[in-house]
Amino acid sequence: MQPIQHTDVSRESRNLFTATEVAAAIGADLETINEWLEVGAIDRTVFGGGQFSKYELQRAALTFQLVKLGFPPSSARDVVWDMEDDLQQIWGGAISNRYKAYAIVIPNKQKKRLVFWCWKASVEKIDPSAQDHIILPVSEILARVADKGGNIEMSGFRRFASKFL
Repeated sequence: MQPIQHTDVSRESRNLFTATEVAAAIGADLETINEWLEVGAIDRTVFGGGQFSKYELQRAALTFQLVKLGFPPSSARDVVWDMEDDLQQIWGGAISNRYKAYAIVIPNKQKKRLVFWCWKASVEKIDPSAQDHIILPVSEILARVADKGGNIEMSGFRRFASKFL
């Protein structure tokens, strides 16, 4: 494999992160990040000179949280990719940041999972201690990564959540 050639733009971008920065931001070690890259549990950005975009950083954070909850890395990645359309709504600012997003992940017998979304007003919090399903505090994970990973902006939930209020 040839070494990745970094461009001046990729080195200077505040929206691109090295594997070391991703590991630090999500609380993993560099060896874990490298192993996940090898097995395809996380990806680097296509045009980032071998680095991670802010969205790949956030996907890695969600994947890492699911692994901590007992999912194998490849299954955790599948869950995060199942959530992709909704994550795009969050990242695109279609939903007001007045609401916290929670993904409720329910495993089934076919080794698949159902993912449901719950939106709560920011002042409220959901107890994630249920035994038969996982409640993934998406907003909290993305906010934590934004604080550690640089200038990652998470905006928007109002339009989507207003359908349920």
